Amino acid sequence: ICMEDAIATAAEFTAWSIEDSYKRFIMPKDPADQLLIGGGGSYNKTLVKRIKNRMEPWGVQVLIQEEIGRSSDAKEAVAFAILADCTMAGKYNNLPSVTGAKKSVVMGKISL
Repeated sequence: ICMEDAIATAAEFTAWSIEDSYKRFIMPKDPADQLLIGGGGSYNKTLVKRIKNRMEPWGVQVLIQEEIGRSSDAKEAVAFAILADCTMAGKYNNLPSVTGAKKSVVMGKISL
């Protein structure tokens, strides 16, 4: 398989997996009307187009963070801020059903 085909396959698989997860886990319980994309993938126009093509037939508008006045570059910083907030509040912040962990725990350590 040539490199271009491999990359196209990866992009299509990513879009398909988002659609599949939405249909199986989110739509039956609480259908969404928007999907917000951030991080490096939001700069990949082909990937965003493929996600839009798969999600918009389900009534889900696909936006990148810049379209709502946010920065896609901030994804990792925001994720770590959320984890830190959970740690400081003593809230469990793992999902044993997803990770295979034996129990819920507070992840992270704040060192001053």
